[in-house]
Amino acid sequence: MFGPGWRGAEKRVIRIRIIIIIIIIIIIIIIIIIIIIIIIIIIIIIIIIIIIIIIIIMIICLKLPLRRCTACGVCQEARETKARGNAPSGALTANSPAHYPTVAPAQQRVLV
Repeated sequence: MFGPGWRGAEKRVIRIRIIIIIIIIIIIIIIIIIIIIIIIIIIIIIIIIIIIIIIIIMIICLKLPLRRCTACGVCQEARETKARGNAPSGALTANSPAHYPTVAPAQQRVLV
């Protein structure tokens, strides 16, 4: 065992161990990169799904008749005042009568 060839065998064992350690490190790095890529793909898919859901909700809201809307009533009130001739040209403005119930229609035109 301790003959002249013993040193060469020891060097080979050390080389094999170094090669195995390098292979294990490379495999770990590849696994980490694959996990990061999978996480990024999952995040992108979630963002796309959220955007699609928002677009579908917007389409549904645009297609629904306004009388079914249970929101604040700004649309309805703006329509009524426009029909009476008191509203400015754009019925749905920030200064519509629903937002300023105490402001008279004549003063409201000045605000717009």
